[in-house]
Amino acid sequence: MAMFHRGRASCIARTLLPAALLLCLVTGCSRFRSGTLGARDDLALVPRETAGVFMLNVKQARGTRIWQRLMEQREKDPAAKKEYQDFIGKCGFDPLQEVDSVFLALPENAQESREYAVLLRGRYRPEQIPTCAQRISQESGKPLTESEYNGIKLWSLQSPGPAVAVLGKRAVAIAGPTWIRRVIDLHLGKASADTSARDNPNLQALFNRTRTGDAFFWAGRTSAAMQDRLRSWPLLGAAGSLQSTSGSVDIGKGLAVHADLDLATELDATTITSMANQQLASLKQDGRVQMFGLTSFLETVRFASKKNTVVFDLRMTEQQLDDLITRLSGILKSAGLGF
Repeated sequence: MAMFHRGRASCIARTLLPAALLLCLVTGCSRFRSGTLGARDDLALVPRETAGVFMLNVKQARGTRIWQRLMEQREKDPAAKKEYQDFIGKCGFDPLQEVDSVFLALPENAQESREYAVLLRGRYRPEQIPTCAQRISQESGKPLTESEYNGIKLWSLQSPGPAVAVLGKRAVAIAGPTWIRRVIDLHLGKASADTSARDNPNLQALFNRTRTGDAFFWAGRTSAAMQDRLRSWPLLGAAGSLQSTSGSVDIGKGLAVHADLDLATELDATTITSMANQQLASLKQDGRVQMFGLTSFLETVRFASKKNTVVFDLRMTEQQLDDLITRLSGILKSAGLGF
């Protein structure tokens, strides 16, 4: 796997540190249920108006060669290694080893409302959560606010703002000020079942076709704001009618990516597929692509249309992926990008 220069890796580590500190508050629950079952349980804990979901199956990813290489590169960077070890020392656990899944749910107006919900599963001791929150509060200089809703304690570093809640043995949640209460109500059974995302028919249709057993998956409707942006870019043409998308990434043996993109009409899907295949054919004939020996990797990419849906697939064996990484690393080094 290509490696960053020390300075760049250190910069990235510092950029990611706030996210790591956030993760230290939410190390999941005592038992992880992988794949479709765990994902459906998560759907039942987030509000019905959820427009998009993303899930990372960390437990599955940990056993792959890609994950092992990423960990090896982290170990080779002294600054990144020290910052992460300091984090473990403060909070008493290792998120990369103890968090088993990360599930993110977003409403359509997430940018405006600032609402969202993150559910994490894995292993934790309940007392770790407030202890770690206190240490983060002390380091950040922001006072920690503790409150209670329906018998469940909430911790927050700003008010109003995101809060953390331990949901017994089911999950630990981070969510916006309104959604955290919605999540708690669903967890406690104080909200009617049809108020959860599991009963959102539009989202459920996307979810049902998604390969939720893969290491990473997503499913969601395209927001009105995103549709406006897509339509404002003439070069994208028919892509401006994108209605929804879902897909997954499997890294168990090499790399497999599958995505379904739903357009407004069959004509739009056919047009996009044709354009994509033309661009792919053109790339295969590009002298620079041929010079660097990348043509064979483009053969692993497929675009097709099925009614109003553009279907994308990419499949690489472990050997192909290793070869591609090596070649890209060499190209970047020759370009003086420090890899």
